[in-house]
Amino acid sequence: MMTQAFKVEVGNPARKLVLIKLADNANDQGECWPSYGHIAKECEMGKSTVRAHIKALEDAGFLTIKNRRSGELNQSNLYLLTLENGKPMQRNKPARPGRCKTKHIIDVGQPLIYISRWHTLYQPLIHPVSAVDRGVYQPLTPEPVSKNPPKNPPKNPSCATALHDGFEAFYSAGLPKKNRKKAEGAFKTQSKRHGDPLAFGKMLAENIKGRLGTGEIGFDAMHPATYLNQQRWLDEVGASNGNCPHEQIIDLWAEIMPEFRQHAKELWPGSKRANDLENRWNAGFTIKHAKTGKPLYSTCEEGIAWWGRFINFLRKSELLMNGTTWLSLEWIVEREHFDAILEMKYHDGGGS
Repeated sequence: MMTQAFKVEVGNPARKLVLIKLADNANDQGECWPSYGHIAKECEMGKSTVRAHIKALEDAGFLTIKNRRSGELNQSNLYLLTLENGKPMQRNKPARPGRCKTKHIIDVGQPLIYISRWHTLYQPLIHPVSAVDRGVYQPLTPEPVSKNPPKNPPKNPSCATALHDGFEAFYSAGLPKKNRKKAEGAFKTQSKRHGDPLAFGKMLAENIKGRLGTGEIGFDAMHPATYLNQQRWLDEVGASNGNCPHEQIIDLWAEIMPEFRQHAKELWPGSKRANDLENRWNAGFTIKHAKTGKPLYSTCEEGIAWWGRFINFLRKSELLMNGTTWLSLEWIVEREHFDAILEMKYHDGGGS
């Protein structure tokens, strides 16, 4: 299936990558069911881009799409690859910008003049010059040019002040003061989405101080630019239910899921995956069991036992286990995937 996918013409390199990804996940019958999010992550592109390429492949006949549901819940689409039925798609060559087909013919016997409308010195003077022409053609005199014009002058001085004050409030909130230039660029980018940079900076400062106060693992070593680029202020603030037993849960994953991706323990501290795992761990103290109405666990020992059952529960998912090689603890503890597992979106039945 992979060899055949490489040979077909789909008219776009990113579209070819999506097709190859589907062929890699497909079984002998050409069926696969990866989610848009998984394809986007593996192919390093946005979900909307993945949807557009899959729709184009369907229109060209390279695959068919079947929507799947489990009760009232939507599941990932089922794709049936029909590469032999697809129509080759030709790639349109884009026009080369900056190419001017107009050629100016110069009479060397005529003097050169400057026409301000066209900004060129290569136009022949036409004789005789009428009174109307004198209003259009100007003498050949250089125009004053600023040697160092500002690239992006601030339109509003007060806005520049607010941006500076907002960044200072964020930068002095308690994170390590490293890579200030990168942090300033990241803050400017993120503040554009929130309108008021000063209010945004103060909000981030409160968020950072709150997280440092809870003793969130690795947060005191996080670089300001990393905090901004990963939008860490949107993460749940860990509850004070004790430190998350990262190493024990990582060991449980390695013991129960040895054939899947394993991340070395020394790569976890201070990373997003460690923060996600701690947030999911703390959530277990508040999430109520559907049958008993009690929290999933109330002590560290109960929590470790629950996570062991939870990981074993994943092995019952045919959707996750059937030919999957990308599954990892890092993927499991991301909030959208963790919630989907608890909502039985990857299982036909059962419970943890």
